[in-house]
Amino acid sequence: MQVDRRGRTTRRLARAGRRLACVHEFDILGRSTAGAVADGSKGGFVLERVTATGGPLDSADGERQSPLIELANRIGPLRRAMQSRRVRRQAARFARGDVAYVARHGHEVAAWAWVSQEPQIRCTWSGLRFRLLPDEAYLYDLWCFPPYRHSGAGAFVMRGLLRDLHDRGLAEHAYGYVLRDNRSSEVLHRLVLGFEQVQVVRSFRLLSHWAWQLRGSGQPSDGPCSLGARRFGRVGTPIRRGSAA
Repeated sequence: MQVDRRGRTTRRLARAGRRLACVHEFDILGRSTAGAVADGSKGGFVLERVTATGGPLDSADGERQSPLIELANRIGPLRRAMQSRRVRRQAARFARGDVAYVARHGHEVAAWAWVSQEPQIRCTWSGLRFRLLPDEAYLYDLWCFPPYRHSGAGAFVMRGLLRDLHDRGLAEHAYGYVLRDNRSSEVLHRLVLGFEQVQVVRSFRLLSHWAWQLRGSGQPSDGPCSLGARRFGRVGTPIRRGSAA
């Protein structure tokens, strides 16, 4: 069997180029928080609402799986330094008023997701900017640990947090984003959780550390992720007018 060396080299160069600079395209998804019922018995998961450090997230690690990080975790000082950095990052989120929803299986953390209700939010990884109304929430950093993938833990967390936001009267609508080529996340959000597409937005990412939302790419212009656009009122549906779903 012959290997297409040129094709492999081309793919490697393309991946390297994307790390240097690329344009990402995102689906901005939204849905009403009503009607999201969490099955507390499915898979044996238990939902916990966390508002401060000192909870189950402090000792949970492994959210980034790579050979380099696995090697670092075997070295005591490096492992403790990474855990301390994780706790500081979580403390900064809690200080802003963000809330974490955690799915536990026994004593282990299976999955988590975060909620923010700040009026203006900038995601540093994607460069996207969200402008929220008082009864809206931004959902981010959904993560399921590898041993619990395909077990329903991610859907359990999302349904639970949507129901909690509705029951507490904190938010009527929730928004987030998904990379358009992330098929598994699209399936989870749109087919399993009932989110609908609100906007399509692009951002420019440089050196995997800096990203900026491209002005004029948030279509339609009355969604939550529009630069300099005026926010319009609702039209009696769970999603804003102009939904592309």
